[in-house]
Amino acid sequence: LAQYGVTRIEDLPVNWRGLVAERGEADGKVVLDRFAEARLAREQAQSDQLARFGWLCPLLAVRTVSTTAAGTDLTQHHRFLQEAEAYRYDFVQRLNRLHAEGMSYAVDMARNGSAEAGQRARVSAENWAAMPDFEFSVAPARERAASALAAFGPLLLWCLLAGALLLRVDRRGGAA
Repeated sequence: LAQYGVTRIEDLPVNWRGLVAERGEADGKVVLDRFAEARLAREQAQSDQLARFGWLCPLLAVRTVSTTAAGTDLTQHHRFLQEAEAYRYDFVQRLNRLHAEGMSYAVDMARNGSAEAGQRARVSAENWAAMPDFEFSVAPARERAASALAAFGPLLLWCLLAGALLLRVDRRGGAA
């Protein structure tokens, strides 16, 4: 109120409810991001620990290499979640900004008074069309291959072990 030199929210040149929504979304994001980051870190730590067992279980080694190379591993999933959340936040804040700047407080407060008032309080189609599309792409193949190569050690060990066992069985079969 002091910023605009008015004493009532009805006299603001912006819609108070839109400003409240915008601020509430921003404040909520700070809290939710902190919890999301902690959860993502726990998931990554669990995934990393499981991948270390690839030395003991060939299935885990194959899984790690396969999901990393395909771009369906936890790292890519987390990237998708973070980009989707950034898109969602931007989308909602654009709507909140429209609410604050594109609709008067009086129109907003009267929106449930009648069908006509409800129509006046709607966001126009042009605003929806101006919203950018969400786009996500998996990391480039070269980057995924480099990450998969790092996880290839246990799989290579298992392949060498299987090859050695096959050679041994073949030698025994040939001697009999």
